[in-house]
Amino acid sequence: MESPEYFIEKHKEIVQRYSIIIPEIVKSYPKYKSTPEFNAYEEKYERNISNLHNLQEEIFSIQTKIDKNNNHLQKDITTIDDILYDLEKKNKVLQKKLDSIVNSDDAAGGRLTDSKLLYNQKLTENLIFGIVISYLMYKYFKHS
Repeated sequence: MESPEYFIEKHKEIVQRYSIIIPEIVKSYPKYKSTPEFNAYEEKYERNISNLHNLQEEIFSIQTKIDKNNNHLQKDITTIDDILYDLEKKNKVLQKKLDSIVNSDDAAGGRLTDSKLLYNQKLTENLIFGIVISYLMYKYFKHS
């Protein structure tokens, strides 16, 4: 997977090459059309057109790489979303258990303490996981 910096550099390079190729084509075309018998003008014009086609191929290649990167990132996001969904479901179940224990008048003190500890552990795991996801998203969007 290519980094965003790679694509930024490639974009700058393509823009620079394009800004050189197009003026060359504009200069060589009238000479080529006005004196078709002069081979040097024809060769220069065809070389410029070839350079433009090569640049176009490179653009398509970069577009393919971008599409692959997007697909890879989409799979990662889907995986993270699935993990978050599972954690949220578990957290709801644990919250219901805790609420039922807290609201029960005959709950044993030790069991309540254990349940609170278990809840706090799961909550801590969720918070750490959320921080890690936030950090990864920050790193990704920072470079975009």
